[in-house]
Amino acid sequence: MSASFLESPGKRFRTRILTEEARPGCTLCSACMTGCRDGGKNTLDKNYLYLAEQMGVQVLSETGVVAVRPQSGGYTLRARKSRGFRKPTRRFHSRGVARSDNLGLYL
Repeated sequence: MSASFLESPGKRFRTRILTEEARPGCTLCSACMTGCRDGGKNTLDKNYLYLAEQMGVQVLSETGVVAVRPQSGGYTLRARKSRGFRKPTRRFHSRGVARSDNLGLYL
């Protein structure tokens, strides 16, 4: 968990990463585990994923990669939705791959 603790609870601040809009710091409400109601928690949609999307990265939720194959100029990925009755497989080509799972888990 990552939250922003400031000198005075709930004070708005600008992050080092995102400078577009000021966000509130932790209000000490103790609702961290069920979800911050005030926006003081540093969730991925407020930092790294936001920056990646601004650079053109396509973020697919509820999707798992089932195969990664090196190809000329990059990689071919096979991905499948993790929810739903039918789970069709899609193919993507990418110049680079950032892994966030355990290596070898789906391969």
